[in-house]
Amino acid sequence: MVPPPIAPRSAASAPAAASPLAELRASLAEIAAAVPPPADAGSLRRSVAAPGEGLQPWEESRLAPIDVSSFEPLRRGPRIAMWVLVALSFAAAAALVATRYLEIPALAALLPGGSSTAGGTSSEALAAKLTADRIEFNKRFALLEARGAANWAAPDLAKARMLAAESVGAREAGSLPLAQQRLDEASRVLEAIERAPASAAVPGGAVAAGAAPGTAGAPDTVAPGGSSAASATFGDDAYAKAAGEGFAALGAGQLEKARRAFEKARSLRPDGPEAREGLRRIDGVRNGRTLALRRAEAEDLEDEEHWQDALDAYDAVLRQDASLAWAQEGRARAGARLQLGDSLQALIDHPDRLANPRLRAEAATLLQTAEQQPSVGPVLRAQITRLTTLLPALDKPVRLSLVSDNLTQVTIPSVGTFGSFARRDIELKPGHYTVIGTRDGYREVRRDITVTPGEEYLTVNVSCSEPI
Repeated sequence: MVPPPIAPRSAASAPAAASPLAELRASLAEIAAAVPPPADAGSLRRSVAAPGEGLQPWEESRLAPIDVSSFEPLRRGPRIAMWVLVALSFAAAAALVATRYLEIPALAALLPGGSSTAGGTSSEALAAKLTADRIEFNKRFALLEARGAANWAAPDLAKARMLAAESVGAREAGSLPLAQQRLDEASRVLEAIERAPASAAVPGGAVAAGAAPGTAGAPDTVAPGGSSAASATFGDDAYAKAAGEGFAALGAGQLEKARRAFEKARSLRPDGPEAREGLRRIDGVRNGRTLALRRAEAEDLEDEEHWQDALDAYDAVLRQDASLAWAQEGRARAGARLQLGDSLQALIDHPDRLANPRLRAEAATLLQTAEQQPSVGPVLRAQITRLTTLLPALDKPVRLSLVSDNLTQVTIPSVGTFGSFARRDIELKPGHYTVIGTRDGYREVRRDITVTPGEEYLTVNVSCSEPI
């Protein structure tokens, strides 16, 4: 099959294919002609592309060169400031790491002249000073004993000896500062003894010939570790150590441990004053604790208003030591409160006594005393309230109903005669009364009655029914 022949293009289609812009311009012109302008668009300028103008303005805008200004770099500050800040940051980080994760003493040891044993050297220096001071103390003590200081300064000498023993105990316990403090105190006591007049050094005021003042009768030489006199004073190391441990335990409040140490020291030297004084102090502490416990018990009884028991507790303490001021004061306080409470309760239990003017005045005084007490407990407060209620009721009359047989003559002394009746009501103030009934040929009848404050009604039967 032979394909159909291709028809040649017409001359009109050739220009359209050759110029698309011309076709677009023609289409726009047709659209503009077909659409009428709006009514209010008179002020608007209508623009229609002129023939042959086409899109030349757009092409010119597209092809026009664009002026681009040259970019300037940002200004930078001095670089040295930035490097300083970086260096400071690294230094701070290094300091933080060093303090947290490194041992400063170890680093100090690396420095010139540094030492990692500064603390140990300080402790060793303190121990060496303590040893040297103790040797010097022993020498001075021996010299004073040789001068006969026990004849004029025995209490001070004993005090210095005791402080020295406490120094030994503190050192054994590992407290070098406390040991040095006790030894310094002992040295000051010796200094006070050494300042005593020379005439007091030897009995009769004589000073040994050839001896310098302040060293009369002193031995010529003293051993480096202390003289024989000092050794005799403090005993061997075992005695000094035991006595020192005793004083250290006593200071810590460990009484049993202190007693064992002082007992050991006394076994090493039965006449040792340190051991004897330590045991005396232990007994004093125990007695003080016992007395403190008894005092607390007595004060608890006072708080509970058990005045008789509190009085007995204070009496027991005073039998042990009559010089205790707090026990004397407690006994007086408990005795006064016991008497006050008993007096108030007696009036409350027998309110009829308040009819007596003297007892009423006493009740008012008791109430005033009770209100003035520094501590008013529940028991005392209840007594005050009850008695305060009773006193006004004494002036309030009570109704009394008398019942008889219309034959008996009824009389109440100090009140009046009521004659015979079957029933009669009268009013009487609180108090004691005697109702008397009489009838010819019959035995007399007496009725003792008590009108109690606060009562509202009372009935009494009075009839003579027993012939004579």
